Amino acid sequence: EPIHDKDADKIAMSRVLNQLFDVTEQFDMETRTELLFLQKTMVTVEGVARSFDPQLNIWEAAEPIVADWLKQQFGPQAVLRDLQKLGIDGLATLRRMPELLAQIETGMTALEKLSEAQPPEPPRRPAAWPGWLALALAAAALAAHFVKLPL
Repeated sequence: EPIHDKDADKIAMSRVLNQLFDVTEQFDMETRTELLFLQKTMVTVEGVARSFDPQLNIWEAAEPIVADWLKQQFGPQAVLRDLQKLGIDGLATLRRMPELLAQIETGMTALEKLSEAQPPEPPRRPAAWPGWLALALAAAALAAHFVKLPL
């Protein structure tokens, strides 16, 4: 919104990115490393491009490249490519199915033999203190969150 319908020479990418950082900080959001590198690259590209042409609109210049990328990543051919890969992967799994079933059967047989060989252990009553400790820590964390006290 701050850059909508403005001339390219009135838009500073660095200011837009600073506003973006302010919003992410205001809502306590984490900025991904990839986004930081992209933003740094955009500021650099804008600076170099504006040194050649102060009237350059970086958004208009990037539009065909971004449109092609979006089409390659999410267009009909991308969907077909993903379906083809899914089909190939599914066929490979189906081919391995007899081997996988044999491994499962072998494992089940081994478990049956193991359970027959060892009598079950009598149930133990767990100690109560770890549960109470976890409950106390959770209550302290909730209280610190809502009251805004440092732990």
